[in-house]
Order: sequence, then structure tokens, then C-alpha cells
Amino acid sequence: MNKEKEIQMFGETVESMKSSAVFTNLQDPYELNRYAMCILSDAQQMMTSGDIETARKFINKAKFFIDESNKIILRKNF
Repeated sequence: MNKEKEIQMFGETVESMKSSAVFTNLQDPYELNRYAMCILSDAQQMMTSGDIETARKFINKAKFFIDESNKIILRKNF
């Protein structure tokens, strides 16, 4: 996926998300899942205020963190 597509999907690049302080400090998959839940709460708030585009990006970002969490779990189990 190219950077333009990532920005369209997440509001920032995957590289940016992975280099963020939050991601680097949350290598526990359960903490990443909790962070994803917080992002989903933010998305709900955006939908309530009518900002559907930002909500969509937040939901995509939450899915990204859930996927990263699953990758960590799989690496630990195999």
C-alpha cells in the first residue's frame, strides 16, 4: 500500500503509526487491544458529531492495531 492510500485510509502513514510513542510502548497485545477500544470510542464520538470521515479513519486505525495485536499473539504462540 502506498503512503497516499495509507493517509486516505488512516489519516497518517503506517510508518507514522508504528513509530508513535503509543505503539512502541504497547507491545503487549492486550494493551494494543485496549488502545483500539479507545480509538473506537473516539470514532463513536466523531459519528455523534457528524464527522463520518474522521470516524472512518479512526475505525480503520483501530482495526490496524487489532491486527498488529493478533500478529504479536501469533508470534508468541508459534
